Formats: sequence, structure tokens, C-alpha cells
Amino acid sequence: MQGRPDGINQTQKDISDAFWRLYTERPISKISVKEVCALAGYNRGTFYRYYRDVYEVLEQIEREILEQFEMRFNRIARCSSRLDLADLVKFTFAPCKVYNKYLVVMLGERGDPAFQKRLRESTKAALRRELEARRGPLGEESEFYLEYCVSGLLSCTRMWYEKKSGMDINDYISLILKILANP
Repeated sequence: MQGRPDGINQTQKDISDAFWRLYTERPISKISVKEVCALAGYNRGTFYRYYRDVYEVLEQIEREILEQFEMRFNRIARCSSRLDLADLVKFTFAPCKVYNKYLVVMLGERGDPAFQKRLRESTKAALRRELEARRGPLGEESEFYLEYCVSGLLSCTRMWYEKKSGMDINDYISLILKILANP
């Protein structure tokens, strides 16, 4: 079987997709390997070839999303001197378009608080690097400001997903830019 460039083959993708369909309907504690396998069309032996349990499937999805955000943050760092605030926000939110179906759940009530914390910390670290590159070392006050901004941004993103208002990602990004420009 031909592996995908990201290291996940089609079997793993099928299992992951089946798991995700179940996870959008109920908590992970109510999902069995048997159900995932039945939905994916594989036997349990195939599942265990790739995963220890359903928690590991979720960890893989979370890791992939966090890696994408981290890659995005690293790219921002390499070209940040040429980007203005609007470009930075758009560039940062690009993974939201790709991982929308996951983030709507992961940032919601049923999402893993540990994932939300890792995403918040990763975002803060990237913004801290960016601010320090432009302004020098941050003081204690700046750390509070950074926490406030990132927590607010993630909270607004959660609200945007939960409301399902029909506002597309570009309109949402424009709204975030307005909020950041007029604190």
C-alpha cells in the first residue's frame, strides 16, 4: 500500500475518519475499537497494527493539527518582517480552513482541554517570538497581555465554530482584525 507523504497511509486515514465520525457524535469514552473498525471496514487486528486504542487515534489527529499550526508559526517567523498584522492573522488562521471539521469539535465543549491548552501555549510561544523579534524581551505586563489576547482569540474562535452563523473564515478573520485594531 502506497504511503502518503505525511506518513499516514490510506488504512490509517480510513480508521481515523471512521473514529472522527463517531467522535463528533459522542465522547471518546463511549467509542469502541469494534465500532471504529465496523465503520472503517477493517478488522480489529488491522486497527491494532496502527493504534493502541481510540485515544491514540485522537492523539494523532491532535498532533497533526498542532504540527500544522507550528509549521505555520515557523513560516511566519521567517518572513514576519515583511508581514503586517492582517497578513499575520490570515497566515495564522490558514490551518483552520483545512482542519475546520476537527477544530469545531476540539475547541468546543467536548474538546480535550489538554489539546486546547497546547494550542494556546503554542500560539503564545509563536507570538512571543514575533513580538520579541520586533520589540525585544517582553516584560511581565506583556506576558499578561499576550495571555489575554491569545485566550480571547481562541475563545472567539470557539464561539465562531459553536454559533455556525454562516460567517465564513475570511469574514471571521476581518472581524478579528477589527477587534485587534480597536481593543
